[in-house]
Amino acid sequence: MTPFYLEPNDQDRMRSRMDEFGRAAKRVAERVGALFVDTQAAFASHFDYVHPTALASDRVHPSLTGHLLLARALLEAIGFDWSRMRMGS
Repeated sequence: MTPFYLEPNDQDRMRSRMDEFGRAAKRVAERVGALFVDTQAAFASHFDYVHPTALASDRVHPSLTGHLLLARALLEAIGFDWSRMRMGS
């Protein structure tokens, strides 16, 4: 899983640095055959709907919603079968 900084502007210095680290993580994952989760991408689609601080007040430490987005990204990466989820009894 990549590091992230919840900022939609990819020219922001901190965001740019996290993207750089994310690219390095991807190269390592590819080299060793490890699972790779792009956490920045998991958050990106939500910036159209909420301000980044709604997902992490300091843009680094996720809120409950931010944690749910991270969990969903990980579950999708491991091939979790959402159709097997049962709601209610």
